[in-house]
Amino acid sequence: MYGEKEDPPIVKLAAKGDLNGVKKCIDQQGDKCIDSCGTWTETEWKCGGYEKSWDWNKDTALLAAVRHKHFHIVKYLIDHHLPNPFHRSCLQEDKHDDVMSLAKEKDCIEIAEYIANALYDESCRCRVPPLFDLIAHDISKNQKLYSAALNSLPETVRNELNNHKVKKVRTGDFEYYSLPSFYKKLGEMFMGQTNKENYNPQKAAFWLSLSIKDEEIPDCASYSFESWRPEETLKSLQQLRDACPQNDEVVNILSQVLPQLETRYKMWCESKEEIKAKEKKRDEERRAKEEKERAERKAKEEKERAERKAKEEKERAEKEKKQATIDADFKLIRDAEVRRCNAINGGTKVISGDCLNYCSRSSWDYCTYYHPGNDLPPHCMFGASCRYKESCRFNHLPRKPASLSSSQYGTSHGIRHYGFGYKQNCTCNDNDCSYDDSDDDYRDCGYGCDESDDEYDDYCYAY
Repeated sequence: MYGEKEDPPIVKLAAKGDLNGVKKCIDQQGDKCIDSCGTWTETEWKCGGYEKSWDWNKDTALLAAVRHKHFHIVKYLIDHHLPNPFHRSCLQEDKHDDVMSLAKEKDCIEIAEYIANALYDESCRCRVPPLFDLIAHDISKNQKLYSAALNSLPETVRNELNNHKVKKVRTGDFEYYSLPSFYKKLGEMFMGQTNKENYNPQKAAFWLSLSIKDEEIPDCASYSFESWRPEETLKSLQQLRDACPQNDEVVNILSQVLPQLETRYKMWCESKEEIKAKEKKRDEERRAKEEKERAERKAKEEKERAERKAKEEKERAEKEKKQATIDADFKLIRDAEVRRCNAINGGTKVISGDCLNYCSRSSWDYCTYYHPGNDLPPHCMFGASCRYKESCRFNHLPRKPASLSSSQYGTSHGIRHYGFGYKQNCTCNDNDCSYDDSDDDYRDCGYGCDESDDEYDDYCYAY
């Protein structure tokens, strides 16, 4: 889903190659139309159920002229109106163009070379704030001065500046980082190492006076002073001063600027040491605070760990004490059941077929088959519904509960259920019981369960 803003008239005229139309459009609308462009909005539905949009710029007049290979339009815009050479356009998804990449893509060598020179000019405007300020206020009045200043640069200096990555100019965001390289190249020129015959001292002095005006040197207390690379700049200027004693004009300029720059550099170094000392003290305080907090946190964790361990030990002791009580009570019940069975059976063993030994030792008392090593006879398969009751030859030992005392289960009639889990409405206290009394039509199965008429044939072992 897309939304689109139509291209301005100047872009359409530049795309057609209509130079007269472009000039007329600029005369009517002014320089503000030079970098105007259309836009389009890309909207995409995400799988999370929301919509995401991107706004993309389309071609400016310069880009439109490059895209359609109209060199005369490109030359006119660059020579007379200084359009933004860093504008990026996106006419389709995931494809972004600027003037240089587009010129190379269209294989327009002549346009690419001309634009490269324009990028150099823009680079100089970035790197020399006084000159940039000069031409930014009134380009038409200072066009000749701008061109003369550019032409005064030695070729090696131009090449040096061209090697730097060109950044888009932002209001108030000037870049000083290339000035040391510029001064270094000027020193080499004075010493006759490179292209001395192409160097004009008067023009270089003019350029130098523009680039190191006193009011353009950052204050030592400002952040921009460090970004100005004062140490390298100062060294380059000192070398330049020592290399050109014959040039009075350049020496005069340097003699005015260098003392002040050296003083500011010294103050900056001192302030930097103070800042380092303060930062060191602040780091030490921060580390001490972190160590203290770490020690407090460790002590707190150890205390919590000790309390948690003590609590666990107490709970374990209570649980063991409770389990011991349950085991002792159950042992009394089992011993009573052993005595009852021995009294009835007279010491003879009740044989009901040998178990296949699938039972674990803890399940022998509840197995309905004979186990030779068990002092109890097999468990009665009829449980509470057994008609012999107290005189039954089989054992009726109840299952050992996990948390009930001996007073809560009977002493003679046990429970033998094959269920699928304890039901909340059962009253037999058997963990394996699978019955409930959810049905209104039920009867007592004899096990202590309220068994539904519809279900007892399937689940109850007694029927």
